[in-house]
Amino acid sequence: MNVPNQWEAYLRSGLEAHSQGQFEEAEGLLQAAIEEAEVFGFADPRLSTTLTYYGANALAKGDVEHAQMIMENTLEALKDVASKTEHLEMNRATCLNNLGLIYKKQNFFAKAEESYQKSLIILERFKDRGDPIIATTKSNIAVIYMLQENHAAAELLLLDALQDEMSAHKGKHQVPTSLHQLAAAYMGQEKYGEAEGLFKHCIDSWEAHGWPGHKVAQSIIENYTDLLKVQERSEDLEKLEKKIIEFQAKQDAENN
Repeated sequence: MNVPNQWEAYLRSGLEAHSQGQFEEAEGLLQAAIEEAEVFGFADPRLSTTLTYYGANALAKGDVEHAQMIMENTLEALKDVASKTEHLEMNRATCLNNLGLIYKKQNFFAKAEESYQKSLIILERFKDRGDPIIATTKSNIAVIYMLQENHAAAELLLLDALQDEMSAHKGKHQVPTSLHQLAAAYMGQEKYGEAEGLFKHCIDSWEAHGWPGHKVAQSIIENYTDLLKVQERSEDLEKLEKKIIEFQAKQDAENN
């Protein structure tokens, strides 16, 4: 087996293990892929691609410091070569997005925003406005704003991200992620009527079509629950809790 094929085989196996939550196995396979890719050098996107996946796997394992080191070192190595191809630039954008997440976990909000903003500049050079990755990056920045209690700035950016997501999801039964984040931004400004309307829309769509991302659905439920508690609406809170139990029972039945 030649080097390119060996690299691809290790990479595919590593990503498969990662997708199944087998992070230790994925780490070994991705390390092997890195060793194969090192012969290409950083001018070839295969090395930085593999390192980016390796760092993401470290982050999924909970090894935040190791993930940070991998991303920062990869960015440094790409500094002189990234502008040569779109693929390399996109790898740089991915590293920056991952670093933004890492800095957020560490409560370094200014550094997180800077990383996300740099990533967004790159993405907007190569991707159409309706591309989901652009909307996701804008939403990431908005979350940083909300963590710093700047809900008005978050609202404006999420409205922009929402337009991108609606364009990307046109004709699909999918609720844009930025929709429930926008509801949270409204809550932060005590715009409870606007927030509730969005929460209800999200929950109705979830109930009607089901969502692949249960964590997102759980976040929506938790935020809507907080809204009802703030307004001391115990009767509506009981109805929501009943709906959650019914839907969860339905999901459990479908999964068994």
